[in-house]
Amino acid sequence: VFYEISHDRLTDTIAKHRKPRLPRWVQPTLAVGALMLALASFSWWQQRSLTEQAREARHQAEYALGQLLGEKLVSRLREAGLSDALRQILQQTTSGAARDDHAAGLSGVLQLRHGGDIERDSGTVASARDHYQRALAALDSLTAAAPQSAQALLLAERARVVSALASVSSDAGEVTQAEKYFAEALRHWETTLNGAQGSRPQELLDAANSHIDHSILLVRLGDYDRAEAQALAASRLAARVWSAAYDGSHGSAIDANYDTG
Repeated sequence: VFYEISHDRLTDTIAKHRKPRLPRWVQPTLAVGALMLALASFSWWQQRSLTEQAREARHQAEYALGQLLGEKLVSRLREAGLSDALRQILQQTTSGAARDDHAAGLSGVLQLRHGGDIERDSGTVASARDHYQRALAALDSLTAAAPQSAQALLLAERARVVSALASVSSDAGEVTQAEKYFAEALRHWETTLNGAQGSRPQELLDAANSHIDHSILLVRLGDYDRAEAQALAASRLAARVWSAAYDGSHGSAIDANYDTG
């Protein structure tokens, strides 16, 4: 009798703790549900992250524009006789104005390049080089994702950054590296000027400056023939700017100042 009672109790205990057998379709369904929940969570997180990034980028742009149009800088521009340049900035930043001179994300590159220029003017070569190299890395990412319509603008900016790196290398006495950078910058300028951007005064002047800087380096190296060729190339580009200014085909060319040295 004791054995039967003990057996019955054991059977009841096992029955209470035995997991119920689920239909075969339950586990795959639960797995799919968990996967869908994970994907939905990731999509929500990603959308929230993109929204926050867009909001932060908008705040940065508004802050930068506020600094640009702040009373201190505006007063200096007017005192320096640059009211026309100020008027152009106001027109271009008006809502609905054409944005032909801009590509998404380019402001970050410009910030790095101008920061590098300031460091170079201060004689901080290492910091200037770091700024320019970071600008190039940012341009690599922008170029890979930018539409075809923005490629020429980004290539012109790449030419400016590489030319700045060439000048920094020249300042540091790294002649071989400077030559490589100048060669690369001039290739980019040639491609840019042969395209749709080729008639723009600013690109023409910046390309001319690259030729002048290269010419100065070649004079230091004693390569006077190539230095003369670079100086002549710069003069031809400057002549194109003056020609455009006088024939009235480019109003903005009138504001361009070029120092022939």
